[in-house]
Amino acid sequence: MTSESDLRDLAPTTPSRDPAGGVPSPTADDQILAEVREILIGPQLRALDERFGRVEKMVLTHNSRLLKLLDRRIAVVEELVKSRISRLQEKLDAQDHAIDDLDTRLLDQSRALRAEFDALDASLKQQLSALQATLDAETAALREGARSHDRDLAKLFQEMAARLLDGNPDR
Repeated sequence: MTSESDLRDLAPTTPSRDPAGGVPSPTADDQILAEVREILIGPQLRALDERFGRVEKMVLTHNSRLLKLLDRRIAVVEELVKSRISRLQEKLDAQDHAIDDLDTRLLDQSRALRAEFDALDASLKQQLSALQATLDAETAALREGARSHDRDLAKLFQEMAARLLDGNPDR
């Protein structure tokens, strides 16, 4: 094959420019260099391009498969999450219903106890009032009995005093 020095010798030292001052125009040396490049590395470049094309195709195929697999797995995960959320929501709803039921029962029991306490309070007030009236009546009767007893004692003491004063104790 050709050595590096031979290739350098073939390369132009200064490219010729277009008279308008723009892009260099291809010269005979440039064309020769392009042909040498084609001869030396052209088949390898084409083989590499072909290999890169196959690799790119394989990567795209695998990428497509992976995306499809990822989509399926995401769908499965989403479905699993939705079902678990649904079950949790059902449990929460059941607990909410149970709590509402307990609240209702507690409220009913509270009302029943309040009514019972009110009835007991009224009954106790009525009994207390009746006991007070009985106590007042008995107190009045005892006072009257004590007054009557005091009058009887006073009468007895008067009689005894009168007998003592008269000197006749048998009377």
